[in-house]
Amino acid sequence: MIDLAVVEDKSLCRYLAEELTSRRDQFSLCNCLGEILQKLFSPESYVLYELKGEDGGYPKLEQPASTIRLINLLDPEAPAQSLDSLEGGGQAVKLGLAVERVLPSKKKRLIQPVKGLLGVHVLIVLEGYSYKEDARNLIGNLAAIFGNLNLLLMQSERDALTGLLNRQAFDRMMAQVHMDLANIYRRQQDHDLCSFFAMLDIDHFKKINDTYGHLHGDEVLLSFARLMEGTFRHSDYLFRYGGEEFTVILSNVLPEHASAVLERFRETVQANLFPQVGEVTVSIGVTEIDASLPISSIIEQADRALYYAKNHGRNSIGYYEQLIENGELKPMSLPEADVDLF
Repeated sequence: MIDLAVVEDKSLCRYLAEELTSRRDQFSLCNCLGEILQKLFSPESYVLYELKGEDGGYPKLEQPASTIRLINLLDPEAPAQSLDSLEGGGQAVKLGLAVERVLPSKKKRLIQPVKGLLGVHVLIVLEGYSYKEDARNLIGNLAAIFGNLNLLLMQSERDALTGLLNRQAFDRMMAQVHMDLANIYRRQQDHDLCSFFAMLDIDHFKKINDTYGHLHGDEVLLSFARLMEGTFRHSDYLFRYGGEEFTVILSNVLPEHASAVLERFRETVQANLFPQVGEVTVSIGVTEIDASLPISSIIEQADRALYYAKNHGRNSIGYYEQLIENGELKPMSLPEADVDLF
């Protein structure tokens, strides 16, 4: 927790900058900023919204506000909403300036845009707040510091071509999901929802590169990533794992829902006409994330299911547990030390 008593011993801006720069991932950074806003301005509510365009990337200035989605960075499970549902949000994005509104309840709402290289990409929204006259400048400075740090974290955790999370981010997030499940396991809590790990591989991608060139191959990768962002929930973790291989972590979902979204994505890819290339298909291998197994074994299970799908016609989904049950794959043999985690 932030102790504002130490502010008396050092400048406020220096203190806040130190708090923010100590964070090493986007979620932690956003929560730190939220905690600072709560301590300084005591708002009745505060939200950090990330802006997403129609294709899943950052929105363009000319894009209608109704087509820009707002993703709650503090609550990944919260449903997305459109920018035009936030009164004053469109103006804040277009002008890049803070917008203040008095709500019907007589409470004040402040919308502070956060700018990045491609324009406004985050909105800080405070409602029912109290502050001194110079607080608007302080919030603006906080937004600038946050924006710079968020950009650095995104550059370190995002794939340069597709904008999806990269392998470094995958290692961290997979470990976090695995640890959360292990904690549930230790407490012996009932948990109807499961988490799944899926590996997605573009079929015949080498042929695409050889036939159309690497530039069009990169366009396929970029379009594929946009289809992922448009199909999966914003609370799912999407990664470019390497080359033409992508991965997804679906957390807290019913097994039938995981199967449905993966099948919907497979169908979406097949139905999409990629520029210059035309039809492209994807093979998928998926396994449940079992907290009693090491992460390396979970990845290998999904990988085996993926290669089963690729070796049996492609454009299909291999479910590891189902393949084991049907005798299509043999169970992996694990050293006893790898299994005895608890």
